[in-house]
Amino acid sequence: MPRMLLVVSGTPHRLRFVKDRTVCSPVKSVHVPKNFIMYNTMNMALICLKHKLPLDNPNIGYLLLPLTPPQMGVTYSVLGWGRMYSEGPLSSEILQLEVALMDTKKCLSHFKYFRPGMLCAGKDNSTIDADPCSGDIGAPVIWNGVVVGIVSYPLGCGSDILPSIYTDVHSGLKWITETAYASLAEGLRPLLVMVLSSLGVLLTL
Repeated sequence: MPRMLLVVSGTPHRLRFVKDRTVCSPVKSVHVPKNFIMYNTMNMALICLKHKLPLDNPNIGYLLLPLTPPQMGVTYSVLGWGRMYSEGPLSSEILQLEVALMDTKKCLSHFKYFRPGMLCAGKDNSTIDADPCSGDIGAPVIWNGVVVGIVSYPLGCGSDILPSIYTDVHSGLKWITETAYASLAEGLRPLLVMVLSSLGVLLTL
């Protein structure tokens, strides 16, 4: 049986359709970096929607792409519907947690395969939440309305010791913009181009 990708927006509920709020659109095409392999730095994709998402829907928000690299030590928000604790149930409503990005030296001390284009973040003090968990892969890392990262490998899953790995969106900005404009040149002008994540991080051109 053929499978269909469907983007659901306008609601914080993972399983419940909300009348006059929830908006759905099938995915027309998916674009993946040519050099993508597991554990590389381009762990992202772009998707084109078959139908436009309504810009006047107050329940659908848009995040900006980053113009500068992320700052270390800054507190960022992660949103997702992942497991509420290790081996626990998936959340039925969207959850938010706070993480702090760590510097490269500290990341390398935890992960030998850590490469440029990756970010790592975790709990570095008592005021910061723990890590995302399974089910949060693809979730956006947000600061001030800008998507700076994407959850790639939620290794900590609430751990106070082990941080998680994220994709640095700024490092893939060239590929994102080139792929988006190439899609527009192919006659996809009415479509929205989306950075693949659980929230639907939209780039409108």
